[in-house]
Amino acid sequence: MIKEANIMRVNFNSADLSGADITGAIFWGVSTTGWKIDGIKAEYIYFTQNIKDKEKHRKSFKEGHFEALFKTLPTIEIIFDGVLSLRELYILNAIIEDIKEQNPKYDLNLKNTSVGPFQTSVGVTASEDEYLEKVAAMIREAVKNITFESLLPQITKMLLFQDVNVSALKRYAQQPVAINQNLTINLIHGNGSMVLLHKKD
Repeated sequence: MIKEANIMRVNFNSADLSGADITGAIFWGVSTTGWKIDGIKAEYIYFTQNIKDKEKHRKSFKEGHFEALFKTLPTIEIIFDGVLSLRELYILNAIIEDIKEQNPKYDLNLKNTSVGPFQTSVGVTASEDEYLEKVAAMIREAVKNITFESLLPQITKMLLFQDVNVSALKRYAQQPVAINQNLTINLIHGNGSMVLLHKKD
């Protein structure tokens, strides 16, 4: 029974909530990669972790609206051993943005990043199932063969957006460019089915 429940920091990856009623639930920090929500009921949800002021964050949905907004899109799930540093997350984000910019038809979007004590999971959505394997291969290749020069435009955009000054950018550029190579890649199709594409070395 999850109606009016406090659903906070819950792993719903690959869970089947078809037909469930989550009306009135507090929904925050939930991982939903690959979940199935056909016919889910959600008249209203509170998107907050502040229980006392939850009414300020109430969102109402027409029938089928929650399902349409939050159903599983084709997703590339990248799981790294250990905790990625902030710098590594910047680099990964730059890789994804670079691929997105060069291949707009894939409509890539960073869906979620979950950092736990033993691993970091990153979900990247695409517009169609047929693009998953190709995009995953591109991400894997880029992670293996990173060059700062290729990522500089994207990293510059991210850092300048956060008001990081030029001297800080130069210091950033002088550091070695690397990212955790111990990763697993899963392809999660729009119907929730999952395929292991790459297992960590």
